[in-house]
Amino acid sequence: EISDDDPDAFYNLGVWLTNLGDQEGALAAFLKTIELKEDYADAYYQIGTLYINQNNVEEAIKNLEKFLELAPEHEKAPVSRQLLDYLKK
Repeated sequence: EISDDDPDAFYNLGVWLTNLGDQEGALAAFLKTIELKEDYADAYYQIGTLYINQNNVEEAIKNLEKFLELAPEHEKAPVSRQLLDYLKK
């Protein structure tokens, strides 16, 4: 049972659904995560990569940039910068 107001629970659900290949479900879970906690950096990273998989470049860039704004020193920051460089070409 997931608490309706627990961003960590929705984030973990999103990771689980991503691993199962349910990208739509994962995206919904990550969007709920940032609805509950708008500075949840890891969720923006996950949303960005899901949008890359959907070829939604504009949304991917927006979410990866938000991730870097919130967590410029995160271990995934270098990968995010590489993805952004690629997407903006």
